[in-house]
Formats: sequence, structure tokens, C-alpha cells
Amino acid sequence: KGLLLVDKSGGAVRQIMEMTSEDCQWRARKGDGEWTIVKDDEEIWVPDGQDYVTGFQVTKKGAKGYKHIHLNVNTKSGK
Repeated sequence: KGLLLVDKSGGAVRQIMEMTSEDCQWRARKGDGEWTIVKDDEEIWVPDGQDYVTGFQVTKKGAKGYKHIHLNVNTKSGK
């Protein structure tokens, strides 16, 4: 079992994140690139020319180390 997050903004696959019950680690892929393990406080995004369009941001919160996944839209800060 797992969770798959796919960003298809702009009509194409831009970035993908997944977590499976096999090892409970987040992995990410940018465009057609290779899958990599996601580190804390990492941003996963593919630029559209010179502009930032969308991206995932992973942050670690709290004493128990829960990870939060944010989908930022329009600008690098998501605003």
C-alpha cells in the first residue's frame, strides 16, 4: 500500500512524490528523472522556463518528527 502525489500542472508531469508501506520513506521524482529519497526541509520542483509554477515542500514538525507535505502554487513561496 502507498500514497502517490502527482503534480501535472501545465499539462505535463512535473514532479511526483510517493510513500509505500514497504519502508515508509518519501521518494520523489522530478519530471522523467530518477527516484530519490526525500530529505527533511527539501523542495521538489521543476522550473517552467524562468518561472516557478508549483512544487512540493517537505518539513519536519514537532518532537515526534512528523513530516508535513505542502504543495506550493504560483511562486516559490506559494503566495
